Amino acid sequence: MKSQVKNYYSSEKKESLLFIGIGLVALSLAVIGLLYYKTNLWMGISVPLLSVAVIQLFTGLTIFFRTDRQMKILLEQLEKTPQLFKEEETLRLKEINSNFNLYRNVELLVFLLGIFFLLMGGFANWGMMSLGIGIGLSLQMGIMLSLDLFANWRTELYLHEVKKFEA
Repeated sequence: MKSQVKNYYSSEKKESLLFIGIGLVALSLAVIGLLYYKTNLWMGISVPLLSVAVIQLFTGLTIFFRTDRQMKILLEQLEKTPQLFKEEETLRLKEINSNFNLYRNVELLVFLLGIFFLLMGGFANWGMMSLGIGIGLSLQMGIMLSLDLFANWRTELYLHEVKKFEA
């Protein structure tokens, strides 16, 4: 079980670096769009890029800095009180998966909202700002949804291993 714990948390830490990297790229694009291009299209793109980049950076940094300590605590618990480890980790993972379901629903809704703005800006004369908002929302939510689906899948696999574990 030790190897499964280490694998799960090291993968979580790697994905946090992906969140940080994507957040930094989105933040950079937003700043460039706002300060350099200064068009309605780029203003529209920059708002969702910037907003979601803050979430990506916060999430990525939080996970990155807590993961090693969390893994150490869980490995100690696994060694000293394996049954308690199994019970608590199972409950925690079920809660995480429940949160992922909520995130997925919100991300899908915002993604569809982005597509709506994209279509209305592009075809219904709502303007370049609407088109930009649609591009930014769709892009960011597509990325967030993809990352969260992988994280959810990884959590499901780890939960399966924890449930199989004979304490």
